Amino acid sequence: MTELNQKELRLLILRDGKPGHETKPDGFVRYLREQADVQIREANIRLPFAGLMRPLLTFIINYCPPIVWRRAVLSMYGLSLKGRRPDLVLAAGGKSSFALAACQATEGVTGVFIGSARRLKPERLGWVFATDADESCDRCIKMPLPPSAHGAATRVTKDEVRARLGLAEQHRVLAVLLGGDGAGCEYTIDDWQHLAQVIRRFADGDSHSVLLSTSRRTGLGAERSLQALIPEGCLHKSVWFNHREERCMADYLAASDAVLVTIDSVSMIAEACSAGFKPLIFRPQHADLPNRVASLISRLESHGMITPLGSDLPVLVAGNDNNDPALDRFWRAQVQAVLAEFNDL
Repeated sequence: MTELNQKELRLLILRDGKPGHETKPDGFVRYLREQADVQIREANIRLPFAGLMRPLLTFIINYCPPIVWRRAVLSMYGLSLKGRRPDLVLAAGGKSSFALAACQATEGVTGVFIGSARRLKPERLGWVFATDADESCDRCIKMPLPPSAHGAATRVTKDEVRARLGLAEQHRVLAVLLGGDGAGCEYTIDDWQHLAQVIRRFADGDSHSVLLSTSRRTGLGAERSLQALIPEGCLHKSVWFNHREERCMADYLAASDAVLVTIDSVSMIAEACSAGFKPLIFRPQHADLPNRVASLISRLESHGMITPLGSDLPVLVAGNDNNDPALDRFWRAQVQAVLAEFNDL
């Protein structure tokens, strides 16, 4: 066990550049800052020749002693822990897991990984928070949802964001957050037509507004199809991520009364739930979800945290008062457990 004697917790965040992986460390940090003074350093990392290196690194890290691979893996990622060594290293995403393992194998460093350990032995990563975690391992915790950087917006924040976006107070606002092919989902033109029809019907109301954002997964082709299917006047604001990247999640969640998310994006579902919504979930006709994702969706639905989208949208009422404080309680308790390794809180 490492003892934390200094005033600040030194944190290193490993980032792989994928938007869905970016939000999880930021969410963990949001709860961490409530309980500790944090000094943050970030490292942007890439895994060269990923297709070849992933199985090789998985085998070496699982079955060889750290003295064999620790320095080599750090060097491959261009990481150095010399100087002010971090107390805690945080990562999400498979390509960053090997770098985290090398950090965790360094004396005096504790790792926190948010996501499935996949074929890596979880003890190589330190703390592992995953929806499919093997809870027989002491520091493997099954999480209900990944942590999000965005909590529920206050009334003041909501009013400020709406004013900045040009949304009237009486408007009912729907945020539409779109993923695309992946996680066992394949979207066809029929699926996009169905979604466009739902959006057009909602936008017909004089006091209804739609904020839409695609993501990297959506792809240029799907974006062009949606642009052709949804009249420009139906969208109060749109972000076509593959045409022009723009970070809009915080504003969209703060300004909206309801959120619609495609089923393939667990990260965006988590963001919506953490911001106080019971998101509507759009499912394409072909959705052969991996077991871990299917189980998560089933749990969220059975706990009343999400609502499958039917043939049309329900009537929206003002506010996003569906926030489940249990999610906040869960993450605050986990952060406290991690910090206990440093200062016996």
